[in-house]
Amino acid sequence: MHLKKMFLRASLLSVLFTGTWACTYNNEEDLFDKEPTDCNLGEVKYSVQVKSILQKNCYACHSTGSNIGGILLDNYTNVRNTATSGLLLGVVNHAPGFSPMPKGGGKLANCDIEALQTWLDNGTPNN
Repeated sequence: MHLKKMFLRASLLSVLFTGTWACTYNNEEDLFDKEPTDCNLGEVKYSVQVKSILQKNCYACHSTGSNIGGILLDNYTNVRNTATSGLLLGVVNHAPGFSPMPKGGGKLANCDIEALQTWLDNGTPNN
């Protein structure tokens, strides 16, 4: 039995280190540490937290260069309109009736979703 466990561990390590593990994330931090250790929601700013979350998770498909699905999230006005319509939080929360985003990936970290919610609750300021 001990030999079988060692073989399974070696197989898993082999898969991890050879890069054959299929995943939609681009870096090790996204794979293994989805929850940041410090989630400070004291002052959520569009120019700092919101824009950063969207750049990291949404711009590949929803920016002027790609424009998949007709949803652009690379400027304040479009983000505000998408957020106030309920679409932004619906898709990132994987809520029923919404297409889960990011497409083909897991949910955003809870801290990121909470930051988006806080920004929306604060009236979507352009700060």
